Amino acid sequence: MDKRRHKKILIIKPSSLGDIVHSLPTLKAVRQLFPKAFISWLVKEEWAGILAGNPYLDEILSFPFTLKGMPQIIGSVRKRRFDLVLDLQGLLRSSVISFLSGASIRIGYDSAREGAKIFYTERVRIPLLDMHAVDRYMLSVGIEGFAPSPSDFYIKIDQADTGYVREMLAINNSVNSPLIAINPQARWKTKVWHQERFELLADLLTDKLGARIVLIGDNKDNLDGDEATRAPLGYLHSEQREREGDGRSPEIEQRAKSSVGRGRLHPALPVEGDGRSPEIEATRAPLIDMRGKTSLTQLAALLKEVDLLVTNDSGPMHIAAALGTPVVAIFGPTDPKRTGPYGEIHRVVRGSAKCSPCFKKRCGMPSHLCMEAVSVEMVLEEVLSFLSKSNVGSIGAGREEDG
Repeated sequence: MDKRRHKKILIIKPSSLGDIVHSLPTLKAVRQLFPKAFISWLVKEEWAGILAGNPYLDEILSFPFTLKGMPQIIGSVRKRRFDLVLDLQGLLRSSVISFLSGASIRIGYDSAREGAKIFYTERVRIPLLDMHAVDRYMLSVGIEGFAPSPSDFYIKIDQADTGYVREMLAINNSVNSPLIAINPQARWKTKVWHQERFELLADLLTDKLGARIVLIGDNKDNLDGDEATRAPLGYLHSEQREREGDGRSPEIEQRAKSSVGRGRLHPALPVEGDGRSPEIEATRAPLIDMRGKTSLTQLAALLKEVDLLVTNDSGPMHIAAALGTPVVAIFGPTDPKRTGPYGEIHRVVRGSAKCSPCFKKRCGMPSHLCMEAVSVEMVLEEVLSFLSKSNVGSIGAGREEDG
């Protein structure tokens, strides 16, 4: 690519949220390669907020991306007379937009789906099947072997969003206890861990460690709108909940006993009675339900504030990783080598199902084996391992001083 020649550049990456986050280091690389160029990004309007205020971007072109709206999208792109287009989406619709843009140079992947590659003037070969998406996108600008750091994933978090989040979280604040976000949602049903296991995990983290649990997500994350993807979790830490016979099914109660009753996971966990120390019981805070209460930028601000995120494979997982917030991610049908949380500090929990990864939105097995294989014990062990090494109490104290 001629650095002097290209003056107007378009990046096409309309979705999904995680993929857009993965593309942010590529945007920075494009700006470094073409410091004087005018750079635009074509994105679905629902995800435009993640790009707002990005210093490497001159313009955000956001549209609903419906078939009916395609003429408007194409017209908007054509009138800008781009001379270079990077199609990071790699589908027929995005490649057609690149072709109709009139740009003389159109770059995409030779493995693009739906016959998209016929519309590119330059095709990028992906050398490894299991290359992470972040690294794959960097190949589009000819950069290989570069390991982006959190500073390369620029996501603007303004003071208003931070103030809103801190105000909401301060309701149940305790300086010396970890603040842990849980995201029990995902866009595919097959990516969703069992909701009763999320419930038990949240309960154990609160009861045993005094953790403050923040529930995040939005029902819009569900493609199917099924109850299974909406994460009930509503009964947790209710003021009306009985301490004895507390609403757990016999199955969950047995899991709780088998997971922590013998103190196998953490030697410091008490095992007498119900396992709660008087100190923990006195400061035990209700779950903070932030589902549907944040915009995309407020969600980013929230994920910046927490000490840890426990999550399915999802967009919020990638935002947290990009911000440098540690992640414990539960994977089943997808491959963390390709789309896992990017960076060395994160943990991935997987079962041993032979059919994983299958990359299917619908499970063809009699039971959801890959997610069945991930126990509460496995996830809790990773959370405890991280917290024991990170001195979380001092993190919380620092957050209070900032606020």
